[in-house]
Amino acid sequence: MCPECQRGHVYYRCHQPECPTTGIREETLEAGIEAVLGVLRLRDEDVAELSRSVKELCARGAEPASKLYAMQLAQIDERLEKLDDAAIEQIIDKATHGRRKQALLLERARIEEAQAKAAKMRRQPALLHRFFERLKNLAEHYRFANPDEKREIAEVTTSNRLVDGKKLVIEPANWLLLCRDALGIPSGGPDGCTSRRQPRMQKEQLHVLIEVSNSPNVRKLLALRNR
Repeated sequence: MCPECQRGHVYYRCHQPECPTTGIREETLEAGIEAVLGVLRLRDEDVAELSRSVKELCARGAEPASKLYAMQLAQIDERLEKLDDAAIEQIIDKATHGRRKQALLLERARIEEAQAKAAKMRRQPALLHRFFERLKNLAEHYRFANPDEKREIAEVTTSNRLVDGKKLVIEPANWLLLCRDALGIPSGGPDGCTSRRQPRMQKEQLHVLIEVSNSPNVRKLLALRNR
């Protein structure tokens, strides 16, 4: 659909002759998008509680894991050193040395990857806090965004944007639905976070929010300037 300005208003029209839609006002489209985004409106206390829960979860998982991985890497380095000494002293042949060293290096790479994930987990609370802050006023952010930002927000937060005659159909993106379910917000229910009804979230719910916050569409949303 292409925008056209008529009598001081912007109308979107499809110029295909077989299309039944004659046109729809821009205000109607924007109101439909805002209605979808308003499903996840959060209060300041909701954001604070969610951020605190995520921080506690990440701290419980990241710190012990970090110490374990550091110890395992030190043990592998020690084994590698002993293996090289055994080869130098010709206690083991070259083929055996190469095979064992390759296995240890692969194990070291696996642990380093896990260590990097643990370090990422320690940084996760800051990202999640930004994510919750953006969800708190997502509809307002869309309302006051410039046209380019509005298109970007609509692209990453909605799907199946259809106009049939005068009927407008806009559905939330999958990641928004996952957030809604994790937060315990009923479909079509009032705005608000589940923390108003239950003070602590389950670990499974928090893991869903963590996974969603790392999705490409959410990263695009967070990259937009805040207003």
